[in-house]
Amino acid sequence: MQRWSLSSVKKSTKRRKSSSDKGQLEFIRPPKKKTVSWAAVTADLPEEEFDDGFPQRSWADRAYNTLIGLALLPFAWILTSSLVEVFSQAKITHGGVPVWLTHEFIMFGLGAALWIGWFLFSLWHWGEPRPLRVYVWGHEMMHAIWAKFFGGKIKEFEGWNREGGYIVTDKYNFWIALVPYLYPFYSVPVMAAWGIGICFFDVWNYREWFLGLLGFTWMFHLSFTIWMMPKGQTDFLGPGRLFSFVWIYLINISLIAGFLLSLAPEVSLSDFLQTCVNQTFQFYQNVIKAFQWCIHLL
Repeated sequence: MQRWSLSSVKKSTKRRKSSSDKGQLEFIRPPKKKTVSWAAVTADLPEEEFDDGFPQRSWADRAYNTLIGLALLPFAWILTSSLVEVFSQAKITHGGVPVWLTHEFIMFGLGAALWIGWFLFSLWHWGEPRPLRVYVWGHEMMHAIWAKFFGGKIKEFEGWNREGGYIVTDKYNFWIALVPYLYPFYSVPVMAAWGIGICFFDVWNYREWFLGLLGFTWMFHLSFTIWMMPKGQTDFLGPGRLFSFVWIYLINISLIAGFLLSLAPEVSLSDFLQTCVNQTFQFYQNVIKAFQWCIHLL
């Protein structure tokens, strides 16, 4: 059995072989490296090869993941353009107010702006966003929860450390590796509390607080995700960077679209899906025209 643990600093990573188990490899995280960029899933992968603590994917796996990432790129553009088109033209029925100027959206935006202000201040003052421990714990909890969901066992868990974190599990797939970047972990208890409150209490008059907290926690997720992605996160080594980045973008833009649909009942799901279909046809028509133009030049 082999166990791999990831580190983002190749030169500082040492490898040792266990005397009790010839097939087990352990990788020691670099000391005194103040970064969370090595936060990762670790797993038992018996056929994996290693180089300085990093799993080495075969060329076939790299090519396959790259092709999937390239195939998903058009959908990222289609979803984004559809979202902008359908909501830029949306008007609230009573008074013709744009969606962006509704009371609900403004409260969500204020919560998001409050977090962005703190995020930028912490980068300026400390050189890194705070609180790192809260982010790392949520990050590793997402790995652990979804590893358990897929039937894995959590053998080790390190999550309350400003320098980074990891889990060791016997289950690994691309969803487990990327899930902390897909969902706003700290928005879940906010939405759960609101759902319970609606069922048992009269909390509608506090919806501004709910929307503000939702905007605050959602932007917490987005800002840390954007900050972490270019830092050599080892979570991306398994699925591949192109596939990882495109998949993360698709899931996040889909969640944003769903949230905006809930804030603007005047924009129905069917309207949004129809816009996506129209944008898809337009995109591929443009691709065909560009291809014909290139052929004509030849």
